Amino acid sequence: MTQIMRAYGHPMTFALALLTMLSLFWALLFVGKSLRGGHQYERLSTCLTVAAVVTSVLFVSYVTLMSRPGARDSQLSLIPLVDTIEAMLEPITFSHALGGVLANIALFVPVGMAVAMFRIRGRLLGWRPVLGTCLVFSLLVEVTQLLMNHGAVAAVDDLITNTFGALLGWLLIRWLGQKITVKTWEKRRS
Repeated sequence: MTQIMRAYGHPMTFALALLTMLSLFWALLFVGKSLRGGHQYERLSTCLTVAAVVTSVLFVSYVTLMSRPGARDSQLSLIPLVDTIEAMLEPITFSHALGGVLANIALFVPVGMAVAMFRIRGRLLGWRPVLGTCLVFSLLVEVTQLLMNHGAVAAVDDLITNTFGALLGWLLIRWLGQKITVKTWEKRRS
């Protein structure tokens, strides 16, 4: 969690975050056009969705796996939520723990959004494939953090918060998708 908060101040992090947000915006724009019946936009929306997934994965990988000088050995935390709840109960560490939880959630919202924009037979993916994909990606990040041994804590808490962030990203795409298709249906009826 700490390396996420430290990494946000680095210029490379801002560049990757900006690239991720831009690719998500353009992918969402063209996915919306193809959902409204614009078949000419399907190939472009697929390419932009792949770009959004790639930039999201690069962003998460850079933020979570960048090495830190002077770091201790990596640790493993397999008991869900115990460390986080203990840290939140202490006034001294509350803000640090809350910031880490919120950072982990925010980190995976773009990943969930990007994966959710993939389509199968013209329909956006459901929540199960999105959460499954993001859970596997989060697990890979945690295992890599542990194996790289650069002071990170590979924790089940991170898997939970990352997957929750992906769920929020999926919900956001679903909500935006409904807004797009409802407006299109209303325009066609009038």
